Amino acid sequence: MKSQVHSKVQKYYGGIAKSITQGQHQSCCGCGSNGKQSCCDGISSSAIIYNGENLNVLPKEAVDASLGCANPLVFAQLKEGETVLLMNLFYHAVVYHNCLKLQRFVFKESVNMDISIRSMNENDWPSVSEIYRQGIKTGKATFQSDIPAYNEWDASHIQKCRFVAVHDGKVVGWTALSKVSSRCVYGGVAEVSIYIAEDYRGKGVGRKLLQHLIIESEKAGFWMLQSGIMEDNTVSISLHEKCGFRQVGYRERIGRDIHGKWRSTVLMEKRSEVAGVD
Repeated sequence: MKSQVHSKVQKYYGGIAKSITQGQHQSCCGCGSNGKQSCCDGISSSAIIYNGENLNVLPKEAVDASLGCANPLVFAQLKEGETVLLMNLFYHAVVYHNCLKLQRFVFKESVNMDISIRSMNENDWPSVSEIYRQGIKTGKATFQSDIPAYNEWDASHIQKCRFVAVHDGKVVGWTALSKVSSRCVYGGVAEVSIYIAEDYRGKGVGRKLLQHLIIESEKAGFWMLQSGIMEDNTVSISLHEKCGFRQVGYRERIGRDIHGKWRSTVLMEKRSEVAGVD
């Protein structure tokens, strides 16, 4: 249905967009003779193309942004290489028309970004620590308030399964594991840390990185991965759920954040179906 909906949108608006750019057609949006907006009813105009079932599966923001007021300029304004309304994680760029001005919003999700994953090394620390700093700044990623020295960070994380995500030669995300207990019986259980550079959040980097970590951790013999996430960090919670983690606990006011406020966390875990099954 995704491709059918997108093709229908392109066919319908593509032709009108061409005629507008050639001065042969006017957009439906604009001021009427009474000085009021003539047809700016947002999503209701989208119903010209989308039936009720389509609207239920499409993000409302995507529909509003790509079609708003049924404005065909959404296609005329796109730049080469951009796409419109491929739904949810697959749309890349749309143009929003608010009847008075056009303003382009580039959505962050993109499945076409060329991301490679490799092992982290000490030379990556400047990039890794900067991404860590950006995470601390959000107030949702960690209770940590300062960037540790590399030696301190190195000592607190397991040597295996340290990875960085790289785009165009630049480190844009990292992940690592730390022990949850010194007892040998929990030797295959580890805590996940994952951070994405602020300019690359929402682009699928985190999912690719976490999926890679899961596979490699199983190869290394880890049978359980867990993650403690602040309860309002819905993005991280969603990421972990998409990668097979489930919520198993809630820890009320477990620590103070960088502002001194008590915060609660959810505990999520993923049990391997490959490692530790004998």
